[in-house]
Amino acid sequence: MRQMNRREFIKCGAILAPTIRATSAWAKTEQPEIAFTFDDPKTDICGGLPWQEINTRMLAALSKYHTKTVLFVTGKRVDSEDGRSLVAAWDRCVHAVGNHSYSHLFFNDADIKLANFESDVLKNEPLIHGYTHFTRLFRFPYFKKARRLRSATACALSSNGGSIELDVPPLMPRTGQ
Repeated sequence: MRQMNRREFIKCGAILAPTIRATSAWAKTEQPEIAFTFDDPKTDICGGLPWQEINTRMLAALSKYHTKTVLFVTGKRVDSEDGRSLVAAWDRCVHAVGNHSYSHLFFNDADIKLANFESDVLKNEPLIHGYTHFTRLFRFPYFKKARRLRSATACALSSNGGSIELDVPPLMPRTGQ
């Protein structure tokens, strides 16, 4: 099977979205599945709309098609009363909440040390751990996974009781379920 690049995947997902009903992240099925995830929710104006309007529209569309997702939260973007309100709305709609780090550091940058990256990831855990649908998933910022950091980060998260299941690239089979 040929692996799609990110642009092809998004285009394909946009075309298929109205006809595919994604199953719940917790359901066991033998059928092919597609997972919709969202990263970096924020509480500012985007495209001329307030964040509340965008959030309401997104949640309504997902509800209309009975689609459950994972919201990967970057702490600095929701570390406020409005931010907690935004994440709580997704949680009330039974969408999973995962860790996307606190500061969204680009850890392939030579200036970012392993200890700083681990600390930043762990800083996000207390912000999201209390949500009913918190799930132990972590997505690396920028979809970039540096091999030198990936296993070390997983160990740091595991030893601190944090999110230990690393997010996998789109269209890759999940193992160890």
